[in-house]
Amino acid sequence: MNLGQHLNDTLIYMKDGNVDLAEVNLKKILKNYPNNPDGLSLLGIIFIHKKKFKKGRDLIEKSLLLEPNQPQALLYLGMAFYQENQFDNAIKIFDKAIEINSEFAEAFYCQGLSFKKKQMLDNAINCFSNAILKNSMYLDPVINLGHLYFEMKNYNEAISVLTKGLNIDSENINLLTMIGSAYGEIGLNKDAIKYLKKSLDINLKQEDALIAIANAHMQENNLNESLAAYNLTIKIYPKSALAFNNRANVYYLLSNYKKSILDIESGLKIDPNFPNLYNTYGNILAKLRKYEDALNNYDLAIKKDNFYADAFHNKGLLLYEKGEYSEAIELFNKAIEINPKYAEAFNSLGATYKAIGQFKIAIENFENSIEIKSEDSEVLSNIATSYDGLKLFKKAYDFHKKALQTNELDPGAKYNLGLHLLCLKSFIDGWKYYEYRVDTWDKHDTFFNYYSNLQEKKPIWDGTLDNKTIFILNEQGIGDQIIYSSLLLDLHKKNTKIIMLINNKLINLFKRSFGDKILFIPAKSNNCPIDEFEIPSFDSCILVGSIAKYFRRSIEDFISQPYSFLKANPIRTELIRKTFNEKKKIICGFSWKSTSKLIGKSKSLQLKDFLPIFEILELGFVNLQYGEVNSEIYDLPEQINLNINLFEDIDKFNDIDGLSSLIDACDLVVTSSNVTAHIAGGLGKDTYLLIPYSSGKIWYWHENDKISLWYPSIKIFRQNEDGSWNNAITSIANKLKGITNE
Repeated sequence: MNLGQHLNDTLIYMKDGNVDLAEVNLKKILKNYPNNPDGLSLLGIIFIHKKKFKKGRDLIEKSLLLEPNQPQALLYLGMAFYQENQFDNAIKIFDKAIEINSEFAEAFYCQGLSFKKKQMLDNAINCFSNAILKNSMYLDPVINLGHLYFEMKNYNEAISVLTKGLNIDSENINLLTMIGSAYGEIGLNKDAIKYLKKSLDINLKQEDALIAIANAHMQENNLNESLAAYNLTIKIYPKSALAFNNRANVYYLLSNYKKSILDIESGLKIDPNFPNLYNTYGNILAKLRKYEDALNNYDLAIKKDNFYADAFHNKGLLLYEKGEYSEAIELFNKAIEINPKYAEAFNSLGATYKAIGQFKIAIENFENSIEIKSEDSEVLSNIATSYDGLKLFKKAYDFHKKALQTNELDPGAKYNLGLHLLCLKSFIDGWKYYEYRVDTWDKHDTFFNYYSNLQEKKPIWDGTLDNKTIFILNEQGIGDQIIYSSLLLDLHKKNTKIIMLINNKLINLFKRSFGDKILFIPAKSNNCPIDEFEIPSFDSCILVGSIAKYFRRSIEDFISQPYSFLKANPIRTELIRKTFNEKKKIICGFSWKSTSKLIGKSKSLQLKDFLPIFEILELGFVNLQYGEVNSEIYDLPEQINLNINLFEDIDKFNDIDGLSSLIDACDLVVTSSNVTAHIAGGLGKDTYLLIPYSSGKIWYWHENDKISLWYPSIKIFRQNEDGSWNNAITSIANKLKGITNE
């Protein structure tokens, strides 16, 4: 047998996987032909296959000295260097192979792997792309390029590359799983489910695919399907800490916190160093209002992985909810530093800047979020409300509409459009979109479920006045319940029978104000469940905030608004008046802050801001501010010789009836936007209301009105810029000086 035949047999052995036979044959060849370059290179390749890299390299290098133009030998020599983690040498060798054969797809591919190991990702992308260009049916570079894009969070590019790979192998589970996972990462969960399902139909035992499809179902709010997928995952992979963590998230969304915590505990037994478990536990504890424990778990997650962007983000969200905006901003920025493609963190950062009135910076961050994750109606709606904050209402309206065009089912976007329209006194459409506020409430909240249960038993009142009984439910805060109660008289004029559930603090005030025209039932809490009180029979029900759409459809509808509709206890009011120390002065009640977590700071003043008013000698002062505020009063400068009536025996937070009499006893009231303003307006008290420029301003104070549409006795004084009360306070002081000097 000649040399050529021996070499040909060797190649056949290698092709069939009989490397041992090939090795024996090559050794025979080299015994007779020790300097044959083909025999040397082939034996070197066999040694490299057997992971005898040094022996393999030596043989191939000897072969190349004899015959330099061997691209296949160079390919394997480069692969040997790659396997030995000598990536620079590997890259140089692959370059030599490509110089000899510019169409050598395998060399481009292997060079791409080497660049990827060196984290030279642009070079790796270029090499993989060249490999695909040279051989369009070469699947390995397609998979690796797609995977690289996925790791870089360039999910759209990953999908584009990997989808082309399906033309090569339509049932490749790696392609299908990665495509589905990438769709899930950009929020296209229906597409994610389609590809992942196909992959799992081919091979069910894929932990990554099972977890990805379960997560996609969770994102689509298909919680039962998600739970079933996680149950299957845990059945197949009982030691998967990630599956336990993610199933805990599903139980969390189902409000089954007990099972959620049990899954966290199971996951920690498997892997006590898995940061995701501590992060998820933090989310559960935050929901249960165990805030310090939640923060501790976020910190544990960060301790386990200092580059865990989600933990920084979630900790930031909790601090945002607590009104600790500076700390929240720092954490959101840290999350973005770790993951520059973190769309949700940009959105959260924008929301925080919006909350503190820095609307331009907020918009920049929202736009960054949109750039990463397009077609997000929530972010577009946030941009809209930021333009509302800048008072660029035309631009705001355009973004409100764009948010709805992106997702016409987004209740938050509809509700925000409603607030925009109501603020600008476009009532008919405003009330229509305002109704979607209910859909933004927590679906697991007791009050939401209570209202849902009522709707199953009785219809929602449709505005028909047919002498049947309407059951009206309180909603939101005390101020909201007061402002909407101004509509009860309109409703009663139509001879409609009314039962109303209200906050227990308002019961005495409302019974006195509306007499026996309306049956008031006290709620034991704002989240009163259905079985906490007895309700007389009724024919339909409605939320108190929904009545306005029938009676306040234009500015003209407010003309019939009574000057006052609340009545304080006259005996208690008179007793309070008799205690005033400065009977010759005009008595001015004052209140300066709100305790609202999210917008309270924007609506609140410092007591020292009132100094221009306190300097008016003709005024005597009564503290109407609820909460522990005496220390603030005592800290006023000594040169301001004030004799402030504190009335500490009246609990201004819980005793609303007592506070009403205290307000009624005053000649006038100066207040920030809080409960005091609503009570004073309802009583028809001469009131000077301080409204923030934008951040913290509530829609029902509208724009540009100097007299409140809802409370004719309230004169409105607005900031001329966010954060500064000087102009508004000075204007009130000048008005009051004019009154007292008359």
